[in-house]
Amino acid sequence: MLATQNLCVDDGDFCRLNPSFITSLAAPTTDTAKLTALTEAIKYKCGTYTDAKACNSDSRCRVVGGTCSSGDWVDARWYKGKAYCEGSLVDKHLGCLPTTTKDACTGNCVWKTATEMSAVTERSGNPSEAAQIRSVLYFVLSGITLPGIEPEKTGACTAAGLWNAEFDAIVAKGVKVNNGSTEYDFPVIFRAIESDLIGTCPGGTSLSEETTCVWYGTSPETCATAGPFCEFRWTSPGSGDCGIVDQLSDPRDPYYKALLEAANTCNKASTSACASTGRPISTGTTSWETLLTALPSYATGGAIDGTPSPAPKPKPTGSSPGKKGTASPPPRRRFSLFPPFRRAPPMARKL
Repeated sequence: MLATQNLCVDDGDFCRLNPSFITSLAAPTTDTAKLTALTEAIKYKCGTYTDAKACNSDSRCRVVGGTCSSGDWVDARWYKGKAYCEGSLVDKHLGCLPTTTKDACTGNCVWKTATEMSAVTERSGNPSEAAQIRSVLYFVLSGITLPGIEPEKTGACTAAGLWNAEFDAIVAKGVKVNNGSTEYDFPVIFRAIESDLIGTCPGGTSLSEETTCVWYGTSPETCATAGPFCEFRWTSPGSGDCGIVDQLSDPRDPYYKALLEAANTCNKASTSACASTGRPISTGTTSWETLLTALPSYATGGAIDGTPSPAPKPKPTGSSPGKKGTASPPPRRRFSLFPPFRRAPPMARKL
């Protein structure tokens, strides 16, 4: 049903894009548009669940801080050739991850328990240069997940090359490039070692590019000069985040641009000017059902589990999860990293 609503809404703290904006656009037709629409639709759908049981019953969602949010539903293997290369160590790792039992984890794969997976990313005391770089690499690599696979909760089948002399050599190369610096310039370190991790192909520079955006893009201006692979997203009237453009998306796509521009328009506005910012929109042009079921051509197999439910209820009631009783709290758009590297190095964010 068509309805006229404001482009921007006050969520009680900030001015945000009306989450129903996506339904005011025509149905997505390109892979970029479908991925963009699906991402927003899943955020909205997860936000309608009013209790943890309902949230957890949808494989695309998870409870975070008492709120039902979208989970890690994107399959990192979609990014082969885009963010990592065939035959690389990361590719081998993603070949092991689908194995969910220790007994079946054989060949060039090694089973690691949840405790072991968590321990390798921890840093304490005054670690050596090699230990620091090794820990950060494991931290970044541990962010590579598949839907339904949670290495730090259940353990995981991993590539043997992450735990032997092959990985030691990668760490040693990083130490050599760092050359004793206490600054740990990870864009430089990653440029030196990423061919050993993610291979040599058009997507073989994604790790250093991703880190470059986070490291150097502190404003729209610096983000633009950091590289053509970066884009800036406002999160409030005075601040925002620079991140890499999702390697599966074409930033020139009209659908992608429409959503990004609308979100930035609202996020830059003050709460007092929120209601008058932007233009009225006609929601309901495209149904939530369409947005939740129009999958990109590469989204096959079990990456999107289950049949999406009907359109979200307008205003669910009940206790957590959920914020202030709203059906779909507009997400605070902290710029998140895209798969396969969901985690930036802890030190890659200069304060």
